Amino acid sequence: MADMDTALPGGRARPAWRRWLAPASILVLAAALRLPAIGRDGMWSDECLTATWAELPWRDTLAAAASDNNAPLYFLLEKLPVALLGSSELAWRLLPALLGLLTVWAIYAAGRRLLSPAAGWIAAFLLATSPLHVHYSREARNYTLLILLVLLAFMAAARVRSRGRAADVALLAALLAAALYTHPTAAFAALGVLVAWSVFPFDRKAAGRLAIAALLAGAALAPWVPRLLHQGGRAGESYSWHQPGFEREFPWQVPRSLAALSHGSLAPIRNRVPDLLPSAWAAAGLTVLLAGLAVARRRALAQEALPLRLLVAALLPLVALFAAASLGPPVYVVGRTDAFVLPLLLLLVAAGVAGYRSAAVRALAVVAFAGLALLPMRVLLQVDTRSQEKLIARLLSGERRPGEPVVATAMLPCLQFYAGLTRGMDLIAYPERPAVTTSWVDWPAHPTERWPAEAADVAARAREWANRDRATRLWVVRSRDPLGETLARAFDRTCPLLGARDLHYLGLELRAYHLSGVPQPDQ
Repeated sequence: MADMDTALPGGRARPAWRRWLAPASILVLAAALRLPAIGRDGMWSDECLTATWAELPWRDTLAAAASDNNAPLYFLLEKLPVALLGSSELAWRLLPALLGLLTVWAIYAAGRRLLSPAAGWIAAFLLATSPLHVHYSREARNYTLLILLVLLAFMAAARVRSRGRAADVALLAALLAAALYTHPTAAFAALGVLVAWSVFPFDRKAAGRLAIAALLAGAALAPWVPRLLHQGGRAGESYSWHQPGFEREFPWQVPRSLAALSHGSLAPIRNRVPDLLPSAWAAAGLTVLLAGLAVARRRALAQEALPLRLLVAALLPLVALFAAASLGPPVYVVGRTDAFVLPLLLLLVAAGVAGYRSAAVRALAVVAFAGLALLPMRVLLQVDTRSQEKLIARLLSGERRPGEPVVATAMLPCLQFYAGLTRGMDLIAYPERPAVTTSWVDWPAHPTERWPAEAADVAARAREWANRDRATRLWVVRSRDPLGETLARAFDRTCPLLGARDLHYLGLELRAYHLSGVPQPDQ
């Protein structure tokens, strides 16, 4: 585990293939964790939403991303693998998997160039075995793209500070713009990168060049700004699903992020971080310890200020996210909207580990992280936690006859993708929401006194559709919460219940109603 560039005994140069053996082996390990069986597990609602949006014409894809709290770049890029391979779980997940592998190589290059050869392979190994990064590399969402772009932007900002060429400024601007077109929270990542490379010590010329890059990125974002402002105006609605969770975690979001991003944490399935394991806190403590050692021993590094810059680039966005979520909509989703800081934290840890000359100490640290990741990685790769919505949709599709309408309070994208339902034809959302958005509900816009009337209207419309298509049954996928109970009561009053099945997933229930002999709604 010695540095890759050291010479062999006798003064002979180390062969080039020996120098690349460690990073190549790590890349093979990363591929072994990210690629196998990515087309096996079913997709959950957010992934099905990716498929729904990416299959639209590109103008409609832009409109769909704008209607939600997202940006369009990733969904446009997803059109390529699906055009080549067809619509399947494998095709939708291939892009994030390849982006994940590219990020492992990029962090090796970043660690090698900015710190040392040893830090490069250590950082690459840590990212290759990160349960969070493996999870996102196997999920058809935009987080691996955002993580890669933030890492590349950090590297580009280093070149802007050290060389300051126009091409370097343009590259940084392009990467920042691409990140902003990938996810709105990239603005917090950009803040951390720009501030980190402006200080330690403050350099007015470098800060000016970085500011120019930021202005150019903002100019590139100008066509999207009206839609971004519209998203900001309704962010309270689109993040309303997370409000209870944010309040429950407050004010511990930042330390929970350090634990959730660590090697000891289970991956954040379905927008939720499970109760953190003791191994997550142990891994977070080890991360903080090694990051502190990197800062404390920074004078031994070729770039003395780099640990401080990494610290700022990783922590400033988290603090800014926390402040924004505390004062406005709860945009801080632990383990998800904070994921872009992961490679910066791991570079900081690699700097702390590589600071030891002893190969045994380095090996011990690497083995400790790998050991902490064993349980989360086993759960991630061996337990299929994603396919419930696919199975439920296929169950409904197998029992439902053509023309029988379905009313749903959740799982709308997967019901469309796997069951072949179409909003406005045989699928009704309750409460109603735009057809292209996710399944979030603006709860403040649905006060309890309005629920019975809205539920009765949905029940009447479902019976009307069934009558139109001469169907004798209709189906309800409802959540066991006050809203779902209101919906069930509206159908129970007008339709005989044929049966109800507990789906054992997110408190959902599948109900079938009979319509034969039931009076149809007034025309």
